[in-house]
Amino acid sequence: QSIQSSQCRLEVLGLDNAQVGDYGAMHLAEALSSTTMQPSLHTLSLQSNTDITDKGASSLLNAIYNSSSLNAIIESNHILRAINLQGCTSVSTPILTMAEKFSSQCPNLKSSKDVIRLKMSKYLKDNLCIGSTEFDVSFNVELMPYVLSFVGASGSYHHLYQILKSWNMP
Repeated sequence: QSIQSSQCRLEVLGLDNAQVGDYGAMHLAEALSSTTMQPSLHTLSLQSNTDITDKGASSLLNAIYNSSSLNAIIESNHILRAINLQGCTSVSTPILTMAEKFSSQCPNLKSSKDVIRLKMSKYLKDNLCIGSTEFDVSFNVELMPYVLSFVGASGSYHHLYQILKSWNMP
C-alpha cells in the first residue's frame, strides 16, 4: 500500500528471490494501476520468484503494457520501463519473452508521452489493416490529445484519418 501513496518517490524496486507469488504480483499490479501512484517507479525486478505464475505475471504486464485498446493504453502505467521476471520458473516462455521485449524497447524512453507513443504504435500496428478502408476502433474522444500527440510524433496522418473516419460522430 505504501507504493500507492502520493508521497512515494521510489524509482527502483528490487524484490529478487523474495518469495513473491501470484498474490503479491497481483497486489503490485493493482498498485501500479492506481491513479494515486506518483509517476516515479521506472524499474521493477522480481527475478527468481518461483511462485509467480502466468497469472501474476500477466497481471503485472497488463498493468504496465496493456495495449488491447486505446482506453487501456491511456489508463495503464506509463512510467515503468523495465520489468525483470528472469528466473521465475513458473512463468511461461511467451510471457517472459513479452516482458523482456517490453523492457528492451523502453530503456531509452524519457517521458510518459514516449511510453504512450510506443504503446499506441503497437496498438495501431496490431489493429490497422494495411490497404483496408475499414479501421474499427471506438474510444472516448477525451483521448484525442494522446492520439494527436502520437500522430504528430510519428507523422502518420493516414492513421489519424482512419481513426477519425471510424468515429461515428454527428
